[in-house]
Amino acid sequence: MSIAGRGDAVMGFAFFVALGMLLGGIALNRHASVAEKPAQTITLGALINNPSFSVHAVDNATAKAVDLDVRTILEQVKSGLLANAQIEAAEVFEL
Repeated sequence: MSIAGRGDAVMGFAFFVALGMLLGGIALNRHASVAEKPAQTITLGALINNPSFSVHAVDNATAKAVDLDVRTILEQVKSGLLANAQIEAAEVFEL
């Protein structure tokens, strides 16, 4: 009888492992399909109104490259805004 008891435990464990693998595979397929979508743009107005956004990548190397690109672009936007904020008077140009 003790063998049958162990078999039930093994089958129960195997069932939960299989269920976890199935759900993990579904989640991984969804993550890969989201990461393969074409690039989307975020407007400056949307970024100012909601400064939080997510980026999905297939692997860590792609995620790091995208993170570096986003940080570089945000630094350029910040330096441009700071440079324009230092204008003391309206500038008029005549042709």
